[in-house]
Amino acid sequence: ITVPILSVSFYHPPIISRSREQEIAAFAETKFIHFDDVDASRQFVGLHVRIIHDSRKNYRGIIKSTQRDGFVLVEVQPTLREERYHLSHLANFNDPHLQPLCLLSNVRQEEGNPAEDGPQALLPPPFPDIQLSLMPLIASTPLPPSTSVNFSPAWNPSSRSPNLYSTDFPSNPWMALAGLSGKRAKIVIKTTKPVFQDPGWKHGDYEGRAGLWIGTVGGSAKIRIGMSVLEVPPQYVRPVYPSTKGQNVVVLEGSLAGMQGRVLRLNIASNTCSIKPQSPETGMLDAYDIPVNHLIVVAT
Repeated sequence: ITVPILSVSFYHPPIISRSREQEIAAFAETKFIHFDDVDASRQFVGLHVRIIHDSRKNYRGIIKSTQRDGFVLVEVQPTLREERYHLSHLANFNDPHLQPLCLLSNVRQEEGNPAEDGPQALLPPPFPDIQLSLMPLIASTPLPPSTSVNFSPAWNPSSRSPNLYSTDFPSNPWMALAGLSGKRAKIVIKTTKPVFQDPGWKHGDYEGRAGLWIGTVGGSAKIRIGMSVLEVPPQYVRPVYPSTKGQNVVVLEGSLAGMQGRVLRLNIASNTCSIKPQSPETGMLDAYDIPVNHLIVVAT
């Protein structure tokens, strides 16, 4: 039909404010809350747990997510990998009795059932008001006056920046030898597999791999394995000792540290090697007897 425009008026619904009870009822009717489908295992997400069964017994982990039928995904700390466990195989890490979490889940469902407590129990509590402190802001550990103590370079503003390319390697002091510069020393990667409360390095994927030491960067050793170069913590690097005659070696310890030579013969009884130096500056002797564990094989 056709009507004059002045005869048409648009409908505007009234604005009605709902009470707190009506808000709770509307919140409970939304699709986000279904009291029959509440996952009882969700209360354990983020909990630090101890594995009480399986081959990783006594390992520590963190529950990351839940699955059906009481199973959860746990990030095992020594390996940093997520594994699937049932709640009956886990206990609270701080529980001295190591009670399985499946029993704690049943107790909590009986003490606090969302279907009985109503939707108001699922609503988040109001955020508390935190009053500002009236005390002045003071450092918890103030530094002493500069005239009373000598600051280390890390705290002294006038000092230069610390050297990131440190040559101090307590576990492998031979990495600082000038005689190894430019030489491809043979090494093997050891003790990288994760053990209890020790994640190891790279999950132990490079355990037993042989490579070439080509230098240091920061606090790590640069190791070439195949076509890739890795930065490996020095405590996992082991030198390859000579095993046959004719190998090129470098002395790692003693007064001859840094000297390069060739293995003439191996003395099994004394666990030493007869080394012929390649530089005439070392003396007129034909060979030096040096312990095997004071040598490292270098690539030709």
